[in-house]
Amino acid sequence: MMSKRESNFNLSSSSSGGTTEDHSNFRQVYVPFKQRIPTGKSQFTVNVPHIYTDREFFFSSLVLLPDFYSKEAQAENLDDDEVLATPIDYEIFFKIIFANTPSFYPDTFIAGREVTTTSQLVTAINQFFEIHKSAAATRLGCFLDWTDLRYTGDITWDDWVQKIMAFAYYEEEYDPNKHFNALPVSARTVRGANNYLVPTNMTHENLSKFRFRIVLAPNTTASFSTNGPLLNLGFSDSQIGKRTTKNKFTMENDENSIFEFITAKLSQSVTLDKTNPFKMNLDVYNEDYVSDSSLITITKGESVKNENYLKVIKKSLDVISYESNVKIDVGYDKGEKTFTFTFPQDRAIHLSSLLVPKDLSERIGFDLVTEINPNNKTGKPVPEDIDVKNTEEKARALGYDTGVVIVSNANIRSNTTAGINEEFMCSLYPTATGTFEIPTVESCYRPATTKLPHFYTSSTGVVPAVFKLSRYLDNDQLVHLDWKNGAFVSGILRGSKPKIYK
Repeated sequence: MMSKRESNFNLSSSSSGGTTEDHSNFRQVYVPFKQRIPTGKSQFTVNVPHIYTDREFFFSSLVLLPDFYSKEAQAENLDDDEVLATPIDYEIFFKIIFANTPSFYPDTFIAGREVTTTSQLVTAINQFFEIHKSAAATRLGCFLDWTDLRYTGDITWDDWVQKIMAFAYYEEEYDPNKHFNALPVSARTVRGANNYLVPTNMTHENLSKFRFRIVLAPNTTASFSTNGPLLNLGFSDSQIGKRTTKNKFTMENDENSIFEFITAKLSQSVTLDKTNPFKMNLDVYNEDYVSDSSLITITKGESVKNENYLKVIKKSLDVISYESNVKIDVGYDKGEKTFTFTFPQDRAIHLSSLLVPKDLSERIGFDLVTEINPNNKTGKPVPEDIDVKNTEEKARALGYDTGVVIVSNANIRSNTTAGINEEFMCSLYPTATGTFEIPTVESCYRPATTKLPHFYTSSTGVVPAVFKLSRYLDNDQLVHLDWKNGAFVSGILRGSKPKIYK
């Protein structure tokens, strides 16, 4: 006779296709998980396959473990290579508040009478903004380069210029001393910038396919006193726009992290028309700037050494410095074992700070702060030796001091449990070894169940179920669990057909 479990298996196997639109035919489904909870965090997420969303879920087992045991295992070299290769991720942001005055780009470019050609104008603009670049900026705020509409991308741009077009551009073989490094020094490392000399042989064919480009740094606005020279450079009326209320023409880059290349739609005029004096100013687009996030990744095995943290943080700050066009850096004193951040110094910057997660802050000696700025730029000494003494005693002391931990569904509101606004799932109590577990007596009662949200990520086909951990203070106030150390949570989220309890 076929068993009930075999019957369920066969029924599931005969279902059509197993796509995310189907539902599993098993009455009971299981989602095992193990996750690291960083310092200062009080939530964890269990990714449930979308085909299970017709179930009611509960925790059939759940264990919360302070990371003391994990650190001891690492110090005693008990972890295997796969564990040591586990990535630890941190997300950081760079915040800058610019002053109203003076401007980050305070100087005005004025074209001299000696500038009579578009090529001379481009060279003068590039040289001016390189010389007047703020010491806090990683690159100049604006420059011009060029491109060729005939270039298709089938070969590299370097091969195109050096091997195919050099004679057409310069009437001689390519010479790096003459034809390369035409851009200002700080512009040469902008991704996508063309560092070759503007062609000197402007035949009709070259002129028709040649286009100038204005390149604006992230969060930068360029203002022009008159549009004549821009029209000579090949920029159209639609690109230049109308005069603003301040009687200027403007081009803007409102992107947080991208140098914007604005390619002229029309061919250039080799010579400049006589016009009013051409003046050009730069300014920041948004005075309250927050960078895009930058991800710091380090493996568990690498995370023991401070210098490994220095390397990955510095790499991330280099990305932020490029994308914000404002320099921020970090150093490490081996003797003192302290990290120090270097923030930009400029009269136009009212305040700059690095926004960091608490677990990274704690790891590099800044306690549990979430914002590092010039007022707290140096952290406390960070010893590299892991203290493995009295692991169990420390875990037990933390456990008994914490007391009961309440687990709730962060996705669903409920007023059925005193002190919390979320749907109650279970309670965890400390054990003699410092772990937190669901008490055995709870198995005598019907467990609290929950439904999953209906949205899911189509790329992975999973539904993120988010749960929150809370604890009581000594005055009976329920607050987020906020340990000074990390933790791990593991268990099984079990799903049943709703009718199983009816």
